[in-house]
Amino acid sequence: ERIKAELEVREQIKRIEFLAKTSTEYVKLSLKEDIYKVIGDKLIEISDNSIIFINIFEESPNKITTKYVAGVGDRLEEIKNILGKHPLDMNYSVTEEQKKPMRLSQIAKIKGGLYELTFGSIPKAECSKFEKLFNIDEIFGIGLTQKEIVYGSITILTFKNTKPLDFELIEAVCNESSIALQRWIANEAV
Repeated sequence: ERIKAELEVREQIKRIEFLAKTSTEYVKLSLKEDIYKVIGDKLIEISDNSIIFINIFEESPNKITTKYVAGVGDRLEEIKNILGKHPLDMNYSVTEEQKKPMRLSQIAKIKGGLYELTFGSIPKAECSKFEKLFNIDEIFGIGLTQKEIVYGSITILTFKNTKPLDFELIEAVCNESSIALQRWIANEAV
């Protein structure tokens, strides 16, 4: 029992150290760096058995565009062949109703798989083929928001038969990422 408690404390210390390091890196981030890659790489560190999409939200014309994909290695061309376009060329129109869950800054399971995730813009057959090829189990999403303003979103596709995600840590990193993204967008506009 004592050993179990010590292991839990060590794990909690690791999580706190990771968050502190991430926060520091975000503060030092320059405009020359690709913030979407930085966010994606941070998230893949803590959810390594998954594919992560980093998306930016554009208020006008209410669309989400994929800016970075992590966890696919050298398989981007394979994805392009299945989906019919490069993942970084994908953008989706979003309704106000679809934006509501993004404002919560909490991880939500996306029911309906990749087809639902892409708001039906990719045919079901291609979505199923992708899910089988990559052995996709579940899909989760979370908004990158500050004060209910949606700056982007993160999508996590988990593989079958892998360890569960640490939702608490992912949400904490996403909250830090939201602040960094808000700052980066504001600085880029200047």
